[in-house]
Amino acid sequence: MFDHFTDPARATLVGARAAATRLGAPRIGPDHVLLSLLATRDTAAERVLRSFGVDAERLGDRLTSAAPAFGDDDVDALSTLGIDLAEIRRRTEQSFGPGALDRGAAVRRGSGRGPSRFTDAAKRSLAASVEEARSTRSRGVGTGQLLLGLLADDRDEAAVALREAGLVDRAAVRRRVLEQPDPQA
Repeated sequence: MFDHFTDPARATLVGARAAATRLGAPRIGPDHVLLSLLATRDTAAERVLRSFGVDAERLGDRLTSAAPAFGDDDVDALSTLGIDLAEIRRRTEQSFGPGALDRGAAVRRGSGRGPSRFTDAAKRSLAASVEEARSTRSRGVGTGQLLLGLLADDRDEAAVALREAGLVDRAAVRRRVLEQPDPQA
């Protein structure tokens, strides 16, 4: 499937895997693809995002500071059972180092290389990217098409974050993508 992706788009997907690994996710989601797009420089997506005034750092922070694994109600419920999550985290990090609980999911998966499978939402996003490239007769799926694919599912966290950052008009984003091809496309 990835044969028709440009080198920058492939690099973005490798970066998405790294983002998922860093965040301890079991699978690669659209939010990881977006985080990778935000971190990659001199691509069509980066230029389009910049042209819309998207603050990549702020958007990246929004994606990585998602709701905690346990909500306040969960913490309160566990507290009534005598379980103090803050104390568990403190003791675990004291024994195994800072971020030990965050890294645990990646370590349990095995080799430490990280997740290799995409979530269903990410698969839909990638399929939308391929369709976007086909509909515009692009020579390959580039980072711009990846960006458009992320905007395809209005309910997805990555699409919501992009809209909140100012990418509201998908047709306007498409026009800018067509004006900004990836290098080596």
